[in-house]
Amino acid sequence: ANALRFTCTQAPEGGPAVLAIDYFTLTPILAEGAIEIEELKLLRQENANAQHQALGHPLSGGLQLFCPGQRDQFVDLLLPVEEAGEYALAVYFTKAADYGIVTAEIDGAAVGEKFNGFNNGVVPSGGIGFGTVALAKGDHVLTFRCRDKDPRSINYFMGIDCLTLTRR
Repeated sequence: ANALRFTCTQAPEGGPAVLAIDYFTLTPILAEGAIEIEELKLLRQENANAQHQALGHPLSGGLQLFCPGQRDQFVDLLLPVEEAGEYALAVYFTKAADYGIVTAEIDGAAVGEKFNGFNNGVVPSGGIGFGTVALAKGDHVLTFRCRDKDPRSINYFMGIDCLTLTRR
């Protein structure tokens, strides 16, 4: 069980301790240091119809980049890197009965293996390792592409939640 505690540490002189809260929102984060895909700048898309989709828990940040597009769809996203180095890349997708097989590229070079987004029901994928990438400081183009699908899938959709870049 989780608990949230608010403590009033100082009361006005001669008065009771009062804590007034209008509202607050708890946002789930799946991985420490997660980069939310929906916060990256969309540079280009083709056949993707990319949009932010609020699915709430269990998505990191409560949102995903949903691409209910066609075969051969892709999105190019701006991925800023603050420090040059070798990074382990992990991507958190969503899986569903209408999702396709997704590949990833950084600056036009393929990274990792194909990810099969098919599942009989909507579920988070957990972190999918895409290998180690050498990145220079500055902006990079991160591409997600769907050219194929599992034979059981009814479409070529993509759902991309967040990613982590862990310094090696």
